[in-house]
Amino acid sequence: MKTNYILTTYFGPRANEDKRYSQNRLFFLETHLRSLEMLKHSLDQITIVVSGEDVSRELPILIKNTTVKTIRRANVGMSYGALSHAFEFYPDFDSYIFMEDDYIFTQDNFDTHLRSELEKNPKIGYLCGAEYGHAAVSVGIFRGEALRKIRDKHGVVPLGTDKDAYRAGYIGQVSQSAAVFEAGYELSDWLKTYSTVYWQSDPGIARWFNREQEDPSDPRWVRGNMTKPALVVPIQALEKRTKISDGHEWWYGDIQHNGTVEKLIKL
Repeated sequence: MKTNYILTTYFGPRANEDKRYSQNRLFFLETHLRSLEMLKHSLDQITIVVSGEDVSRELPILIKNTTVKTIRRANVGMSYGALSHAFEFYPDFDSYIFMEDDYIFTQDNFDTHLRSELEKNPKIGYLCGAEYGHAAVSVGIFRGEALRKIRDKHGVVPLGTDKDAYRAGYIGQVSQSAAVFEAGYELSDWLKTYSTVYWQSDPGIARWFNREQEDPSDPRWVRGNMTKPALVVPIQALEKRTKISDGHEWWYGDIQHNGTVEKLIKL
């Protein structure tokens, strides 16, 4: 199963902007690329999609012997538009890992784990960070055949084109999720195996999601088990004192590159 890692990046203003990003517009992208250098993986291609203003200089052409391609585009549809755009260039992979620049994977061989989940269940079209009716934390892995069926039906992988960033993001997320169902596939997530940490930029907090094996409940209302490592974490919350919600209580903790949390203090 050949995999294309779609990394979407953006250098413009962001909500509740991280000071490190304000000082260096390449901060998230550089941190993300370092994580790919450190982790073990067997990706077949990494595609960096730069949307909008381009302040980047030379981007790498290899990461751990994996070919890196770069696409530059107008910022239409935010990261969901970037995914759609990248798929137009490279439509023939078996799977597509979809990641935004300010999240990173935490585990070696994360791609092998994601591919194995698709192979175990051929009904899954998109395995994401958290699913409750749609891909609510939309980073994860798409089945290539599902995206091809979506493109055949819609002409493109759907995206939101609204000029308002919030509406464009919401429309893109929901429309891509709906298109997976329309193509005859299902959505799922990895929350029974790993946690997901989601960054809520306003007001600047981390939300910790997972499910226990026997619990199919909406993860928003299940108490997050912060001893279960997260497969993806937001760079904004890495290795600094962060306010974290487990869905029931509030904590301060330091989220690590390996997906664990240290120095927990209950508020």
